[in-house]
Amino acid sequence: MADITIKCEECGKSITVSEYVDASSLTCSACGKRLRMPAGAGMMPTAPSQDSPETHTRHHLKRPDAPLKTVVSALPQPSGQHQPQFDPTKAVRMRAHEKEKGKSALPAWGLFVLLTFIVCYVRYLPQLSPATLGSFADYVIPIPEHVMYRIRQAGLIFIAIIYVSGILLAWKDEMFQGILCTVVPFYPLYYILFVADIFILRAILGALLLGFAQDLAFFLGSMWSNICAQVDAWIMGEKVKNVNPLLK
Repeated sequence: MADITIKCEECGKSITVSEYVDASSLTCSACGKRLRMPAGAGMMPTAPSQDSPETHTRHHLKRPDAPLKTVVSALPQPSGQHQPQFDPTKAVRMRAHEKEKGKSALPAWGLFVLLTFIVCYVRYLPQLSPATLGSFADYVIPIPEHVMYRIRQAGLIFIAIIYVSGILLAWKDEMFQGILCTVVPFYPLYYILFVADIFILRAILGALLLGFAQDLAFFLGSMWSNICAQVDAWIMGEKVKNVNPLLK
């Protein structure tokens, strides 16, 4: 608040008053003459209009039923900054992607059931005795031992191919997943089964693991035993033959 000096037009005395003083009751203290306020003085600050941003903000903040989005939009936003906005098209695309994933999973489940039945039928049923099979013995085709050996080898080769494919897919999708698949043993199998959205490859790998899990465990155990035997022979200066029958 500032003070102004008014000079009486009658007696010439100068009087200092506030700039917001009531001009209708302002008189000279010497002669009693009514004083006249200078032009522009005594104007009170105008109240914000109903359409001003301040009034708009206070109006929305005082409303208890105002939505949160309305209250946030009513607050003054800093200039020069990008304000995030809700993108309805993005939500629509996400819902469409989820529906597409659901449609892709149905054929994969059908393929998984079919491959599991075929692999388990070929791998395990011929090895069961007729007494165990009972009335189903007539529907089981006997498979020679050398053919079964090749089937076991083929199953492990397919698992190895999918294992390498999982590493390549992980590197393509994300570098961190690629590092994990390369460094951590068996992580590519987990990546294909639970992380990647390639349902067909997931169905094939699941069926192969169910059909050849026993052969895979035997192969890995024999390979580890063979490596330990080779290391012991190298330390002792001896030579050890390969003890893994699947590595012939």
